[in-house]
Amino acid sequence: EWELYNKSAVLDTLEHLLQRARNEGVPIIYIQNNGGVGEPDEPGTEGWQIHPRLAPVDSDIVVQKTVPSAFEENELDRLLKDRGIERLVVAGVQTDVCVNANCEAALSHDYDVVLVRDAHTTFDGDDLTAPEIVDKYNESLASMLSVKNAADITF
Repeated sequence: EWELYNKSAVLDTLEHLLQRARNEGVPIIYIQNNGGVGEPDEPGTEGWQIHPRLAPVDSDIVVQKTVPSAFEENELDRLLKDRGIERLVVAGVQTDVCVNANCEAALSHDYDVVLVRDAHTTFDGDDLTAPEIVDKYNESLASMLSVKNAADITF
């Protein structure tokens, strides 16, 4: 019932970005939100599934979460530190909730964070349209971290 803003372009960008990262041997970690019963991202439902074009491969890691920040209530920070990961490239859904929360949490855990400007999206809000929300967060987060287009990301 909800339409993600610019979903086709974001999906294309994410798919290309994942392929580039895999080609360069970069570890890929998916963060999958587990919504509650009856929510669109309830585990096992269609809305919870990772899009088939972006599906993890055997070498990828999938971290489950139930709150906006993947750094809460799980071992994400330890998983990253155990692998010597210091820089995170963040993309996905939902700009104004999980993407924002994870960028801010990663900064608070002393990671170098890059938000992929053209690889995150959201839904229209009550006061702002989805494009306005995406632009707002790209701009506000740019004061704290690096915001780059996918074509400008280096691994």
